[in-house]
Amino acid sequence: MTEHLDKTGHIDSMLDDWLAGALDEAEEAALEAHAAQCTRCARALERARQHFVELAAALDPVEPSAGLRDDLLAAATPEARFADLADEVAEIIDLSTERALRLLGRVDEASHWEEGPFPGLELFHIDGGPSVDEAIVGFVRMTPGMAFPHHSHRGAETTLVLQGGLRDADGTVYRRGEVVEHGSGTSHAFAALDDAPALIYLVVAHHGIDVGDTHFGPNDPAL
Repeated sequence: MTEHLDKTGHIDSMLDDWLAGALDEAEEAALEAHAAQCTRCARALERARQHFVELAAALDPVEPSAGLRDDLLAAATPEARFADLADEVAEIIDLSTERALRLLGRVDEASHWEEGPFPGLELFHIDGGPSVDEAIVGFVRMTPGMAFPHHSHRGAETTLVLQGGLRDADGTVYRRGEVVEHGSGTSHAFAALDDAPALIYLVVAHHGIDVGDTHFGPNDPAL
């Protein structure tokens, strides 16, 4: 412990570095142990701490820059959770990035979801742009482990994973930010990973899908 003391055998010369957080854990522990046994150093430590408190109180508060304030506010908004996917969402649903960002900000709002045609499935309907007018467009939420039944595509289908994981019929797993493409006439089944949060994804299914003998299409009342 003596290597942490000054020539007088006390800790006076180390106090500033200690209170400024410039010492490592071992050095702090050694000085703490010495102060616990030395009345003089304990008093010196208390005086130094009081001085630091008074110094901090005397400093003028600093107004954060506008840029920092904007960054903090942006990070606290609901949109921020999926903000990195806004451009891709906008392209897929043929809307502006600003509109896509607002839609993404509503994903966590319960009022925008409704029960889907299968247990464990919820839907968030979206009115997309002109290029997806004849498609089913929206966010889908599936409970972990839920399997979406085998179905066929009447047109091209694009899926963008927002949260959780999707395991396709061939075993491929898709996670946040990954896109799954299926062409017209293809068919498959998939499932939400059971060891991940609820699966949330964006889907654009042109001309709808067929599940067995049941067709689900754009503006279908069953959806």
